[in-house]
Amino acid sequence: MTIKEDLGSRSISQTGSTASEMVAAQTEAEVKAGFALAQLNKRNEEDARVGILRACGNPVFAEKSIYKKPIGKDTIRGLSIRFAEEMIRNWRNIKVIQNIIFDSARVRIVRVICYDLEANIPYSEDIIIEKTVERKSAVGREVLGERLNSYGEKISIVVATEDEVKVKQGANVSKAIRNNSLRLIPSHILDEARIKCEETARTKIASDPMAFLRKVLDSFAKLGITPSDVEKYLQKPPMQARQDDIADLQQVYNAIKDGETTWAKVLETRVQDGEIVEDENNVGISADEINDLSAGDPATHTAPDKPQGKKNQ
Repeated sequence: MTIKEDLGSRSISQTGSTASEMVAAQTEAEVKAGFALAQLNKRNEEDARVGILRACGNPVFAEKSIYKKPIGKDTIRGLSIRFAEEMIRNWRNIKVIQNIIFDSARVRIVRVICYDLEANIPYSEDIIIEKTVERKSAVGREVLGERLNSYGEKISIVVATEDEVKVKQGANVSKAIRNNSLRLIPSHILDEARIKCEETARTKIASDPMAFLRKVLDSFAKLGITPSDVEKYLQKPPMQARQDDIADLQQVYNAIKDGETTWAKVLETRVQDGEIVEDENNVGISADEINDLSAGDPATHTAPDKPQGKKNQ
């Protein structure tokens, strides 16, 4: 507060920081403090590599490390959010910052920064989160619009509750952290880790395929996806699944669990003979595609009971 007097007149003015300036100052202070600590405790890249590969040899971690989801006419297979978290933990001295830089009744913008404190390399992304969700039933909800899905069913676009916004925000923030943090780790280490995870997962499945299959089916069931729904995806009874099919189901489950896609989306865009794109660092996914994906929602997981096959040309 500043009081100014001049020739009998008196004026009062107030100065202060805006919210954005306060966020910027807080971020700068966090980075400076992290930078100082990183210089005192620098990473050893070979120790980090050994720790990463040790984690990839753990069957529980390996089965969660890779996801698979449809993108357009193709299927993309990439490294999961859980994989990225383990990479960050072992690589060390990576600072992850997330701040809400804008919030209104209809949209929220979250800035995510992944900062390598030793190399002084930051990657950032602003995530636009629309406060809407899609529901088959709009009873008791404020409807903003409607659309038809690929089955000709009406889907309502409704105002999201605060809990639904948090779920949506968490899923999109996690994906931004994954995409940006993995860019800070050498690609040869990521490649080696990915191969190790795939080998570990295959060995685990081969040791007892039926037990692993039942475990995956139980995981799907917790999301409201029944074995008969899985049969539509496999186009054969689950008990006839081969080891490659089981690994594929695990990766699809990982994608749904992490909020990469939904079961309905998986069935709608079922790829018969499409190309599988190996996108190790998720760089090939555009921002629009990432922001368009909402968190998995049990209300929309199960597709209508219609036969799944190739679409008519």
